[in-house]
Amino acid sequence: AEKVPEKFIECITTFEDKRFFYHPGIDPAAIFRAVSKNVKSKKTVQGGSTLSMQVMRLSQQNNRRNIWNKIKESILAVRLECSYTKDEIMALYAGNAPFGSNVVGLEAAAWRYYGRSADKLSWGETAALAVLPNAPALVHPGKNNHTLLKKRNTPLDKLLEAGKIDSSTCELSEIEPLPGKP
Repeated sequence: AEKVPEKFIECITTFEDKRFFYHPGIDPAAIFRAVSKNVKSKKTVQGGSTLSMQVMRLSQQNNRRNIWNKIKESILAVRLECSYTKDEIMALYAGNAPFGSNVVGLEAAAWRYYGRSADKLSWGETAALAVLPNAPALVHPGKNNHTLLKKRNTPLDKLLEAGKIDSSTCELSEIEPLPGKP
């Protein structure tokens, strides 16, 4: 897609990469936060990947998450940022992210789960799709609805805190039904 819906951009950057429009492909603050949380808990509980790094991981089709792959993704993400605009990178992410059930890309996910194009989705529907690439196997629509509901409401609450949506929009979005099985 050439144009990613603004609602999706707001939801995905709020949930995945809040400094997307300001960093050069890597976000040192996010990496430091993730490393410190992971060291404290003695296991991986949080990642520090930016959307640009995720685009590079998707392009490499490499699901192994280790320090060497993270370094490689970081270097490639900086190179990506030198060659493409933020809007182009967002379009690459939205067009190639996994949304569960072998659904790839935002537009395919919008049609598969909601029966309409991504630019016609509500805030609640968009937020539900924005959290799926984070863990498409764990949070599969139709299964684990409690987990999906909590994850879907996280970006909505953060959008409310940031003043990007009002309280009634947030409340109405949080009571919208989740997508069922495709």
